[in-house]
Amino acid sequence: MALHLFTPRNWDGNERLRLQLNDEDEAKTRGRGIWRATVTDQATGKRYEARSADCSLPRCHCDAIAFELKDGE
Repeated sequence: MALHLFTPRNWDGNERLRLQLNDEDEAKTRGRGIWRATVTDQATGKRYEARSADCSLPRCHCDAIAFELKDGE
């Protein structure tokens, strides 16, 4: 299984997370336009809600934000 580096902005700041995603989760993050996905960091086992986010270009959502999900979410 290949791992893919995913670096969304942390939800509560501009700090970048460094998540290792498996093939299935990585495919969820390659959406064009507005997307939303639950992904798991393979290095820690933590789950995150990831979403498309605006970059500095008008109508462009090529960036991403993420926040950690607590147990049961």
